[in-house]
Amino acid sequence: MRNGGVRVSETVHVLMCFDVYELAASELLFRAEGLEPSHQKELRDCLVEGLTRADCLLPPAAQERHVRAAATVHERNYWRCMKKIGGMLRGKGK
Repeated sequence: MRNGGVRVSETVHVLMCFDVYELAASELLFRAEGLEPSHQKELRDCLVEGLTRADCLLPPAAQERHVRAAATVHERNYWRCMKKIGGMLRGKGK
């Protein structure tokens, strides 16, 4: 069945992915409660940025390459965050 050119099952899958991402992001934010406010803000900024991209679904090795190749502190933090979220989504987050 199609809904505006997109299969309904694809729409449901995307919505479920957002829900799972938000659950993992909420867990990271909960764990960050003891951090300095500036670090909490950086984490929130990275998580919001990650909502618009599927970088958390990349293989861990690719994510690690991005961490090492990051040109800025924010970019490195973003990739570390996506690696952490990806691990959580794969059931390996601690």
